[in-house]
Parts: sequence; C-alpha cells; structure tokens
Amino acid sequence: MSCIGAAGTLNAWASPLAMHLVLHDGFHMLVCVNYHYIRPSFPELEGIRGITPTQLRSQLEQLSGIGRFVSEDDVVRMVEAEKLDDLDDLQFFITLDDGLQEQWDHARPIFDAMGVSPVYYVSTRPLAERRLCDVHRIHHVRSLHVPADILGVVQSFAKDAGVDVEDVSVERATHQYRYDSPQTAQLKYLLNFQLPRDSRAAVAEALARVFIGDATAEAEVVDRLYMSAENVRSLAQAGQLGSHAHAHAALGLLQRDDAHDDVAQSLTRLQHIGGVPMRSISYPYGSVEAAPSWMADILEELGLSFGVTTVRGANVDLRQPSHLRRFDNNDVPGGKACAETPAEFVARLRAEASASSLVGDL
Repeated sequence: MSCIGAAGTLNAWASPLAMHLVLHDGFHMLVCVNYHYIRPSFPELEGIRGITPTQLRSQLEQLSGIGRFVSEDDVVRMVEAEKLDDLDDLQFFITLDDGLQEQWDHARPIFDAMGVSPVYYVSTRPLAERRLCDVHRIHHVRSLHVPADILGVVQSFAKDAGVDVEDVSVERATHQYRYDSPQTAQLKYLLNFQLPRDSRAAVAEALARVFIGDATAEAEVVDRLYMSAENVRSLAQAGQLGSHAHAHAALGLLQRDDAHDDVAQSLTRLQHIGGVPMRSISYPYGSVEAAPSWMADILEELGLSFGVTTVRGANVDLRQPSHLRRFDNNDVPGGKACAETPAEFVARLRAEASASSLVGDL
C-alpha cells in the first residue's frame, strides 16, 4: 500500500513546453506539503480534522531525513533561475492554508525550533470584515452538528437553484474530499462547487445565522479562529506570508475579472498589513476546476512569482511555476493516509518521474 500519487491528473495544466522531462543525474524534486488545522485534539464530528503538534513534529523529523526544507526565498530564486537547486534530491516546501490562529499557537513554535521556514497563506476577508470565510462557516457548523441537521437548510437553497442533491457525483465528491465519508463529501462538494456562487454564499450565510448566531457572535468566532493582524504582520516581516485570495472562493468558478479582483484585493490588504509585497499564492481548494490554466496570466499581471495547487505530486521542474503540485500532509511519510516508509516514498517518486519522462505525462 502506498501514499496516493498524482498520476493521471497532471496533464490538465500541462503546456507543450512541459511535455518533455529531462532527468538530471542528481535527480532533484521540489515537494510541497500542506497543512490546515493543527491542535492538540479534535471534535468527534467530521467538520474539523487535522493533526496534533506531536504528529507535526514527528512528520517533519521524518521528512528531514530524506531531504531539506526550503523557504519562499529559495523557491522564488529557483523559479527565477528556472532550475531546481542541486544540493539535495528532495527539497520540501512547507505551506499552511487559511491563516488560522492555531497554526501560530501550535505549529510556528515547532517550525522555529526545527529551523523550518514555511509560508502561511492567508485569506483576507476575516481580517477586513470580521466574517468567517464561507468554507470555515461550514467547517465550524459541521464540527458541532451532524450532516443531516445541515442538509435540511442546504436542500431548500439547492432546490431553488435547480440543483438536485441526489445528482451530486459521489465519485467527484470523494475524489476532492478523500478523507470524508461519502455523505459528508457530497455535502461539501455541493456547497463548494455544485451550487451557483450566489446560492453558495446564501447557504453559508443561512448556516451561520441558524447555527452560529448574529454578526456579533460570528465576529467572536472569527477572533478565535484566525490570526490577528499583528500575527500576520510578523509573518510578513519573516518572509513567511502569502495570499490565499480574499474570500476563499474557488477562483476558477468566478468570472476571470472577478478572480483577478479577488486576488488583487488580498494582495493589497496583506501588503498594507505586512508592509511588504506578496510573492506567491495558494489557490483556495486548488483543484483543476478551482485553479484553471488562465490563472497563470493573472499571477503574472499581479507580480506573483508562483502558485501552489492541491494536485498531488512532486515538481520535477519549474516550467509551470503558476501551478506547482502539492501534497496534503496526510499523503507523505508520517501522514494518516501514507503507509510508505520515507525510503519507499522517495523510491516511488523516482519511479513516477522516470515513467513520466518516458510516456510524456508531464
């Protein structure tokens, strides 16, 4: 049994220039690894799941044995040089999405102690409006209520939008949300992808009002869940801050101008808080649907060096820096879905890279 790889999903963004891979004698790869929730314990319901600080430290120790950790400075430099460093076979770039306070409280001390410089990708709506991002409204509600309680609220909006809840593809839903039960995956896919944008926003608003309370109650959750502006400023000064867009919307489902404006707004706000320009983005949701190929033009227009997706796999070159592949922490050694030893993980990445160079997958 192995960790889940990315084979079969890579051609969605591939350009003609990226169809041929030349493996260097030294075999070098940039392996991006992402985290979300990090806390000492988690609720029994499925709404919020992640890893504990102890698990985080253990996983970083395992990864340090098969490669070295690189910073955003390193990745930007490599992107500009169009070449991976040749110091180590595997170079791990650690990312954390959503700008959660628990990342500051429980993960940052570990990174600092181990000399790891990750990038924290922050959505700016909570900072600007003291409102939860819609995805976190749903996470919060789902951590306190079973799916059946939530579905009653969702179904009325789905019906009004002409979407039959039963038509939500189980295959698509469970591919996007591999760690959830089929029922929960369908609910999340319906909310995040299937409903029209206006309906999704209305559903999230209704769930917040029914299960969280008024705007004051929601603001209190915001203050507990997300990092403060002061924390964000510290990350910017340390070179560890990036954009996760403004509203945490699936950018590829927006009109192109709206996607541009959403990212631009986040960059302006983060630079105002941190005092330095942002250099990279983590696409919310990060799938092919959420981060289409035309986002490369938007990144160039906005002066961003690179973007990270959620398409799983290692990066064997930097020809498409706007769409770097990235593993979830569950899928690398030390993760819940990975049964490979570190040595087996490295061997598989080598084999996949060699096979891809022969069949033109990349």
